[in-house]
Amino acid sequence: MPLHRLVVAVLLCAGLAVGAAGGSSASSSTTGSSTSLTVTLDPVEATALDWTTTATPTDLGEAITFSIEDGWAAHSSFWQVQLPSGDWLQLLSDGSVAVLRPWPTDGPVSADTPTTGAEPTASEGTSSASDGTEPGVSGELTATPDPDGVYYTDETVSTPSTDESMYAESGYSDPAALDGVSDTSAEADAKAAGSGDMSSDAQYSSDLEAVYDGANVAYPGADGLSALHDRLASLSGEIVAWLPAPTAVDAAGTSVPAWFSVYGDTITLTVDSGGWYDPNPYDSASPSESTTSSADPGYRYPYGYAYPLQASSEAIANPDANRAPRAEWPNLAPPSCPTLGRVSTHNPHGWNRLVNAFATWPATCTRYYTEIPGNTGPRGTPPCNKYKRTFASGRAEGIRARNSWPAVRRAQSRFAAAASFHWCSWGLNSTARVNVREIARQFRTNMYNAGFRVAAGDTWVIDELPETVRRNGTMRDRFELLVRYLYRPSTSFRPAPGIAWVQVEWPEKRLDKVDTITSATETIREYKASLKDWSADPTFFASVRPYVQLWGTEVYTTCRFACLSGATVAQKATRVNQYMQHHARLAFAPGAPNTALEEYFDASYLPFGNAFWRNSTYRTESLSAGQMMRLVSLQIFATRSWAHSHDYPDRRIGFAWNEQAGTDSEVKGLAKRIAVGLQGAYSYNGQARFACSSNSRVTDRRLCDSVAPAPDWHADWDVFGSWN
Repeated sequence: MPLHRLVVAVLLCAGLAVGAAGGSSASSSTTGSSTSLTVTLDPVEATALDWTTTATPTDLGEAITFSIEDGWAAHSSFWQVQLPSGDWLQLLSDGSVAVLRPWPTDGPVSADTPTTGAEPTASEGTSSASDGTEPGVSGELTATPDPDGVYYTDETVSTPSTDESMYAESGYSDPAALDGVSDTSAEADAKAAGSGDMSSDAQYSSDLEAVYDGANVAYPGADGLSALHDRLASLSGEIVAWLPAPTAVDAAGTSVPAWFSVYGDTITLTVDSGGWYDPNPYDSASPSESTTSSADPGYRYPYGYAYPLQASSEAIANPDANRAPRAEWPNLAPPSCPTLGRVSTHNPHGWNRLVNAFATWPATCTRYYTEIPGNTGPRGTPPCNKYKRTFASGRAEGIRARNSWPAVRRAQSRFAAAASFHWCSWGLNSTARVNVREIARQFRTNMYNAGFRVAAGDTWVIDELPETVRRNGTMRDRFELLVRYLYRPSTSFRPAPGIAWVQVEWPEKRLDKVDTITSATETIREYKASLKDWSADPTFFASVRPYVQLWGTEVYTTCRFACLSGATVAQKATRVNQYMQHHARLAFAPGAPNTALEEYFDASYLPFGNAFWRNSTYRTESLSAGQMMRLVSLQIFATRSWAHSHDYPDRRIGFAWNEQAGTDSEVKGLAKRIAVGLQGAYSYNGQARFACSSNSRVTDRRLCDSVAPAPDWHADWDVFGSWN
C-alpha cells in the first residue's frame, strides 16, 4: 500500500490547548521554546507543532501530550488536515475522530473465478508463510468420509411472506399471540396468559434449581467480537486512522472535560475553561474605568483547576489490509440493543422452513447466521469434491430478504447468510503444499459472485474443522493462515469475520471405553489430554480470535446420553451441559493456563446443538416428532440456564438442521419449536425457563421432559470441569 500523508498543523492562539498524534516512530527537536514532533503512522503521517510537547511510546505507537501551562493560554486548537483524495474526517458517536476511506466492493467479479473448482498447484506454495503459503495439497483431492453422511439437495428459496398460517397444522396456539417477549415477572406472565396461579410453574422452578439456580432474572451477557464488526460495518467507510476521544487532567489529577469537533478538514480540540472569577470586582456604575486600570491588568482568572493542564490522545492506524480491528476501535453499539444474541445453523438439506420460523418468531436483538452449503456434483461424487467450492446464485439474497419481515424489524434482529468453506473439499486435509491466501481469495470471490454481501452482514463458516487441527501443529498453522485471509484476502475485499465449527467426540464416549456406535479409538480420557494440549497453546487462540467471531463446537446431544425416564429436567439439563459446554468448561477450569482462550470463549464460544431429526449419524433415527421437540427444548433450556451463572455462552447457540426429516407438517412443527424456544430464552432479557414454552411466556415442563427408550446415562463428561 502506498504511503499516504496526513499532515496536522496546530494553529496556536496565545498557547496550545490540546493535540493528538501517534504511530510507530517519533522524532523531535527543540528550538527555543517550541518543540516540533513528527510521528509516522503507516499509511499516514502526522506532524504536530506546539510550545510544550512530549511523546511517550506505547504498544500502539506514540501517545502525544500537550500542556496548558496557565489560565492565560487558549483552550482550543485547530488542526488543518490534508487527506488523500477520497478520504474524509468523521466525528463518531463516542467522541472520537476517524479518517475514513470508501469501502471496496466485497471482491472483484473477474474471469479468473474458479467455476470448475480448480485448485492451486504445488508450485504456488513456494513462498514463505508470511506470503500466505505453507504445507498444503497438490494433485487430486482425497475422498474422505463425510461425517454428515448426507448430500445437500437444491431447493428454491421461497418468496418472503408474513403469512403465518403455514404453521397452523403444528398444533400450537395463534402465532400472533407469540409476538415479542415479556419483560415482566413470571406471575404477571401467567396472569397475562390466563393461568390465574403459578402453582405448576413454582413446582417447575424448584425442579430446575440445580441448573438454573432459582434465578428469574435476565443476564444479557457479553456482546462478543462480532458486535465490534457490526458497529464498524455501520460506518460509511473503512477506518484507516483513528483518534480516540481526548482526555485531560489538571496538575492535581482531576479530570478535565475535553472534546473534539469536526468541520470539513478541520479538527478542533477544546478543553473546558473551568469558569472564571474577578479578584477586584469593578463598580457597576463605571465598568470601563475598572477594566482599563493599569494597576490590575488581569482582572479575571480561571478557577477550579490546578495548572498546568495536560490533554492527550493517541493516533492509531490500520495499515495492514488483513489486520482485524483492534479492541480499541470505537464503540458504536445502538442503544436499543446493548448486546446481541447469535444463532448459527448447519443446513446440509436446506433451510427454508427453519428460517421462515425464525423470521416469524424472532428472538429480540439477535443475529441469525444461516449456513449455505456449496453446490453438489453428480450422484456418486465423493463428499470432498470441487463442486462444494462454488455456490448457487440467489440463496444469500433469499436469507437476507427475511430482514424485511415485520416481526424481524420489530425485534431489531437481522438475518445473514454464511457461505460454507468445506475444509477437505479445498484440499486442506492433505500434507502437500498449497497457497492458502489464493484459496481464500478464490473462495471470497466465489461468495461475491453468488450474491453474498459482507456489507449486508453475510460471512463465511468453516464447516467440520477436523480433529487434525486439534492434534497437529502444522494444521493449526494452516488454520491460522486460512482464517486471516478469509477475513480479508486483499484490499479489494471488505473485512469479514467468520465462524468455525469444530468436530468433537460424541457424548456416548466413555472414560476408558471406545464409542461402540462409531467404533472410535479415542476414549474421553485420551480426548481430554489432546484437548488440554490444544487449549494450552500459548498463541493459537489469541491469533485466530480477531478473525473468527464465533467458535462453534459440534456438541450434538443425544437422548442416549441425556434422556433418562424418571430423571428431573434439572438432572437432564446438567447432563446436557456436561457435554455441550465441555471445551469451555475446560478452558475456565481452575488451573487452566491459557487466559487468552478463556477471554476468547467468554466472547465467542457457541455450543452447537442437535436438531437433526431422523438420521442415524446424529442418533435421532428412532425419536418421534414429540420426542425430538422435547430434546431440542431441553438443549435450549440447558444452555441458557448455564449462561445465567457462567461467563459463557451468553446468548449464543447453534443447531444442525435436517429440512427433509419428515412430513411438511412435522418439519414445520419442529422448526417452530426451535424458533419459539429461542425467542423465549435467547431474546434480550429472555429467560431460560421459556425454552420450555409453547408461547414464549408460560413454561410447560413437558416440553423439556424428553424420554428415550435406550439411554446411556453416565457422567463421564463431568471430568472437563477440572484441568487435571
